[in-house]
Amino acid sequence: MVSNYNDNYYGTTRSNNLNHWEYQILNAIRRESRTENKISKLVKLNDSIVSEIVTSLIEKGFVISIRKRRMFFFHAKYFSTTLDGLMALEVIKENHDRTSNNAFWKHIVAMIGGGYRDYQ
Repeated sequence: MVSNYNDNYYGTTRSNNLNHWEYQILNAIRRESRTENKISKLVKLNDSIVSEIVTSLIEKGFVISIRKRRMFFFHAKYFSTTLDGLMALEVIKENHDRTSNNAFWKHIVAMIGGGYRDYQ
């Protein structure tokens, strides 16, 4: 299934061409694997929209799908981030921290508190 939504319409999030919703979904499955239903509840989007976004993240290589057996005849599809997805999240967080006003104050506090050597 090919993703039909337009990345340019939603705007990109700082790097790796991730839009806001892709970032939210990656952040939701960062710590543990989740089903599409759980992801849609966390991100507060419709299941079909989450399905399209997860498909595009799989195509980009940021998410993998795993089938787990819940009962004897029932399988559930879980999604989790790959190492590339985690690295993309870290790059976005670092870029956000660098551009925010808090980075300046963190640098000042680190210099005053004697943590200047650790900061370099």
